Amino acid sequence: MYNPPNLTGNRKIRMRICYYLDILNLIDKYSTSITSPIVIDSPHQQDPSDEMKKDILEFIRDNIPKDTQLILGVVNDCD
Repeated sequence: MYNPPNLTGNRKIRMRICYYLDILNLIDKYSTSITSPIVIDSPHQQDPSDEMKKDILEFIRDNIPKDTQLILGVVNDCD
């Protein structure tokens, strides 16, 4: 298993999202098996800025393997 660098805060969350989406894209590219839906719960942990929240969601949207079902759990804090 990959041992990620010692990151803190929302950098750790962003790195994990990048890492796992890369793995999923490799599986999609080189495997003939059917993939399960992808579930991502609370990608906005560690209180990222509004700009970073948008960047995280756009990255997920742009890098999810084609024709993959995504279940995304997010919390919208109301002011």
